[in-house]
Amino acid sequence: MVYDVYYKRKNGLFWHRIKRVKGDYSFYVKYEGLTIIHPVRIIEQDNGIRHEFPMSDFRFKFSKERCLLNKENFDRDAGK
Repeated sequence: MVYDVYYKRKNGLFWHRIKRVKGDYSFYVKYEGLTIIHPVRIIEQDNGIRHEFPMSDFRFKFSKERCLLNKENFDRDAGK
């Protein structure tokens, strides 16, 4: 199942859309020699394109299909 992700800069006026997303996740990046840790959101499209956004600078919204996909995964993992 694929879904859409909407994003904009924190002070931005317009939302932008990434279509046909197959997955997204976040992690923290620590740069070598620095004590600063940056949270990053990774968005992967079904055609192999990968987008990386610093979470401190952007806002995200997800389409309803992502919620359904998460529910299916939780139910599968719970053995329902």
